[in-house]
Amino acid sequence: MKEKEKNAKVTKAVSLDCEMVGVGERGRDSCLARVTIVNEFLDVIYFRNVIPSQEVTDLRSHITGLTLDDLKEEAGAVPLETVQQEVSSLLKDKILVGHALRNDLSVLMLSHPVRSTRDTAKFKVLRQAGSNGMPRLKDLAAFHLNQKIQDGVHDPIEDARAAMQLYVKFKDMWESSYDVYACKVRCLPDVHAC
Repeated sequence: MKEKEKNAKVTKAVSLDCEMVGVGERGRDSCLARVTIVNEFLDVIYFRNVIPSQEVTDLRSHITGLTLDDLKEEAGAVPLETVQQEVSSLLKDKILVGHALRNDLSVLMLSHPVRSTRDTAKFKVLRQAGSNGMPRLKDLAAFHLNQKIQDGVHDPIEDARAAMQLYVKFKDMWESSYDVYACKVRCLPDVHAC
């Protein structure tokens, strides 16, 4: 397990990224495997691997870079319940930043107030840079930050940092826009157990 960066502080806004492995028939369902949270200074304030509550049928290693050993208690992985408590505590009264947060919150089985959620996949200013559908974080980072990310295995630290950098870059416009409040129930996670 990577440790929290030395002297990293929890800031008003934090950025979350999760990696998931496949469970169930052909690994079609997702189960939480790794959680990363960074602060506004891009410091890692939380990084945990999660012990799966179901048999993993697809590690999705080409995306996650995870092995079965990474998800064992001996390697520092912790149960979902521990992660839920720790993450919930970190997110309390914070602005939550991320990309397609519905997916992350769903596998965490947590919710967050809509008014305190900043999803880079939903912000209209950022969507204009993408196609008609939801823009990929990879494309947003290339277009707005001149950064190449997700080249091969996804690094949740890199992804959380990219989402935070996008938020900080457009923060004034974002906070003054209607978009912050336009997201209604459709942004809440579909809660399901993994």
